[in-house]
Amino acid sequence: MYDQVMPHTFRILQSTLLFLLVLSPLGTASADGDSLLDCAKGNAPSKSSRQNVEFNSVGRMGEGRTITGTVSWARVDEKSRVLLRIHEPADLQGAGLQLIEKSDTTDMFIYLPDLKKVKRVTSRMLSGSLFGSDFTYEDFMQFQGISVEGRREELPPSTLDGVAVRVLEQVPSEAAGSAYTRIVSYWDSETCVPLKSEMFESGDKLRKVLTVNRETLFRADAAVMPQEVNMKDLRDGTSTQLKFADIEVNVKIPRKFFSKSGLEQPRVF
Repeated sequence: MYDQVMPHTFRILQSTLLFLLVLSPLGTASADGDSLLDCAKGNAPSKSSRQNVEFNSVGRMGEGRTITGTVSWARVDEKSRVLLRIHEPADLQGAGLQLIEKSDTTDMFIYLPDLKKVKRVTSRMLSGSLFGSDFTYEDFMQFQGISVEGRREELPPSTLDGVAVRVLEQVPSEAAGSAYTRIVSYWDSETCVPLKSEMFESGDKLRKVLTVNRETLFRADAAVMPQEVNMKDLRDGTSTQLKFADIEVNVKIPRKFFSKSGLEQPRVF
């Protein structure tokens, strides 16, 4: 079953997008973008969050696929822990992806019910598709505000659709295993919310574009969370829309929820 599911899973989640951000002014710009990223991370909920998510993917021939699930996030010892649990369709029900951020690395694990085992996502797997969407494992990791190893630089400010933005360029290191040679993201200067990301591959070709629907921003407990995100794969001619709903902030999530046993047991606390 693993060999049958994973090629589809790896066929078609990236951007430096925290989807739990708070409205707050930015600090002084720094050459390496630290103030920008610190602003975004500092704007996340103080303890945790949980929301339902829906992946709506469209293939190059117009065929569609919908996946629903729940994303749980918690701050543990000032580091992020994330669990994506799939509810539907039936062939993926109970599947999960877990991220454990550490000081010098990020551990990522995937669980498929038919395998009945947890598998580590290695650097060679980062460019694989997450459950058949246009998001890769690397995309999902950065979607949680966890960047891959590499160099980053804040570029001159600009505007995006009439909105003042700060611009951040990231260049992953060779050791990171990234599928991208560089990533350019555009952050709302007022809210620290990244509104757009452009991912370039070998030859400096624009491969993917991620955009946030600014009209769908949801505010709760001083946090600002996008409820609609769109990813387009320009090379493959595919796209995936993420929709978030039923957002809860600072809910109680036991620490064991973000463990190997928690990943293997598909239940919601």
